[in-house]
Amino acid sequence: MRNQKYLILILLASLLTGCLRGRPLPEAGAKASLFEATPTALLQKGEGSDALEKALVTQSGFPAYPTPLPTFLVSAVQLGVTPQATVSSPAGTPTVTTTLPSPTVVSPTATPIPPTSTPTAVAYTYLVQPGSPVYMVNYANASGCGWQGIAGQVFDDSGSPVLNLVVRAAGTWNGTTSNLLGMGLTGSALAYGTGGYEIQLGATAVNSTGTVTVQLFDLAGKALTSKVAVNTYADCGKNLVIVNFIRQAAGYEYFVPMSLQTATP
Repeated sequence: MRNQKYLILILLASLLTGCLRGRPLPEAGAKASLFEATPTALLQKGEGSDALEKALVTQSGFPAYPTPLPTFLVSAVQLGVTPQATVSSPAGTPTVTTTLPSPTVVSPTATPIPPTSTPTAVAYTYLVQPGSPVYMVNYANASGCGWQGIAGQVFDDSGSPVLNLVVRAAGTWNGTTSNLLGMGLTGSALAYGTGGYEIQLGATAVNSTGTVTVQLFDLAGKALTSKVAVNTYADCGKNLVIVNFIRQAAGYEYFVPMSLQTATP
């Protein structure tokens, strides 16, 4: 602001001098006084320039010669442009390679074969004597019709009675189901013979069809016959069931197929 005042005073002084002299200021001198770093004298020597310079100098703080115009720096205009970051891979950066795992081939699992039933022939040494069973009135005890059971004898292959064998009754009778409805020992019921046995099922006569079975065992529990199914009757004339067993003759065996579970390897 102060420099501008100085410039205005210089211009006024130059104009005043020109007017006094009656001629315009030299063009070259005006340009030099405004833009040159080293000022050019406004008046020629001998034409009163010394008096004018002295008059200007006497002004408070006013220089004898014009000073160069100050240089103004214009602030850069900040534009609203968002710089885009450029990402460049540095030299030597290792390349990451993703390796997918190889697919795993799963072989089908073989389905295990369940155990199969293999028929096995079981040899029994005794058979039901031909003609058995026989249904008849209870004659061997005093219970009469208030009794129902199974009885008989066991013979060897020559027809002689066999002692100390077990006859067991099982199945369902009169609403009861059991693996042991009754049991008798050969040679203990002499009313039926030397090798006689007797099994009491209950104190009443009932009907059943094939739900009661009898089987012969030795004292070690080995089965000597297959299970033999018998019927029972509510008739007092048939409340006793006679079942006899006989041993097979030498050289002859009676085979009954049985199913046993065997695991397949």
